[in-house]
Amino acid sequence: MADLKTWRTERDITQAALAALLGTTPPTVCRIEAGEQWPGAELMAAIENVTGGAVTASDILAHHKTAAE
Repeated sequence: MADLKTWRTERDITQAALAALLGTTPPTVCRIEAGEQWPGAELMAAIENVTGGAVTASDILAHHKTAAE
């Protein structure tokens, strides 16, 4: 299980660069990483694709629940 921020920082990828790969904006990436926003189906598919399956919907849901506590 990996969260998006850990995956991104381990690869020295900026939020802006990841946003470009995902076809979204840096603030959206920031909110997803913080557990403040749940990505829609299209963006979730893009996250799984860009991370090679290292970050899944289950990972983001787990992080989202942790951030809410």
